[in-house]
Amino acid sequence: MNRAKKLTAVLTVLGICTLSVTGIMGYWKMTGSSGNILTMASFQNQIEEEYRIPPHVDPGQTVDKVVNVKNTGTADSRIRVKLHKMFGDRKEDGSFQEDTTLDPEMIQISCNTTRWKQLSDGYYYYTEILKAGSQTEEPLFETYTLDKRAGNEYRKKEARIVVTMEAVQAQDAVEEIWGVSDQELGITRPDGYSAEPTRVIYLGQKGGFQMTESDTDLFASFKNLTPGCARTQIIELENRSSEEVQLYLRAEAAGQKVWTVVPVNW
Repeated sequence: MNRAKKLTAVLTVLGICTLSVTGIMGYWKMTGSSGNILTMASFQNQIEEEYRIPPHVDPGQTVDKVVNVKNTGTADSRIRVKLHKMFGDRKEDGSFQEDTTLDPEMIQISCNTTRWKQLSDGYYYYTEILKAGSQTEEPLFETYTLDKRAGNEYRKKEARIVVTMEAVQAQDAVEEIWGVSDQELGITRPDGYSAEPTRVIYLGQKGGFQMTESDTDLFASFKNLTPGCARTQIIELENRSSEEVQLYLRAEAAGQKVWTVVPVNW
């Protein structure tokens, strides 16, 4: 079987902060600079299943099938899932042909109602923000059962449960995209992402400038950016010298690096 693995596209922008200090009583000027990285988020989510296909299922039999969603990217997500149940036959060429004369409701599924909420559009909505790198705290469902009323017409038929997942970025206005409000789902959506203020300290003509961040990156909140999002970063300027000075801070673009998406087949 051929499978494709995609390498995530990442855009990194380097910003240079130029720091200037000018003496008040006597003219002199000192400058310094700091490299600051702006990174784009990787937005990826996938269905995680724990399931072993049984050789056959008898009427009334319950089978284990655990369905979760995992956020494999670096951006928080909102998740919804739809289930499509069907019976049918596998053709000689390996394709599946649905038999619409059979009742799909003979496949009984009890979905989780603690972390998931089904709405009139048929989707099951995960009622939490799915954090980057996390899996849904509780699966959508863990078992299915073939109704004991299933007669001979279901004998030798193949049953399928198709799980379709949709995801949007947690920062997006989900009501505009899905037509569902956060209040309806009981979700508190973060207004934004904040970071601790970064700081530039002036130590005098001999000491120069000192950055409080260990890597001198002043744009601490400008990480995992997504299209359309807005971030704010507070940069504090502090004078620890005995000199009365004027401090200036200017940011300017310094270039960028782009890694393209490369398909790998094996």
